[in-house]
Amino acid sequence: MFRSKITMAQAALDLARHLLSLAEEQHAAAQAGDWIRALECADHRATLVAAIGRLDFATLDSAERDTLVDLLARVQAYDEEIARLVKQARRATLAALSELDRGQAMAHGYRRSNPVETRAALFDEEV
Repeated sequence: MFRSKITMAQAALDLARHLLSLAEEQHAAAQAGDWIRALECADHRATLVAAIGRLDFATLDSAERDTLVDLLARVQAYDEEIARLVKQARRATLAALSELDRGQAMAHGYRRSNPVETRAALFDEEV
């Protein structure tokens, strides 16, 4: 019984440390704008969260629980920062799309007000 308690505690803390490592990697990817890598990290993290959720935390002593809570609080802090970066990138993307839409509308309006023959000559034949 004592051996399984050590194994359970070690497994829980190892999973939480790995989760924190992935949160740090995801945060770095989000800061760099590497959203594909950030999503890959999120997928891996989901697997770890599911594994952590299956553990029996009643077998952990208070020091181990405190360590686990600290690790998970640090993960949560990264999650909050990642969410902020996602919102910032979303706003930038929407602004760029809006600018593109305005540019396309202006170009379309210009074409309507200045009709150009589509088969214009490439050179002046009178010269």
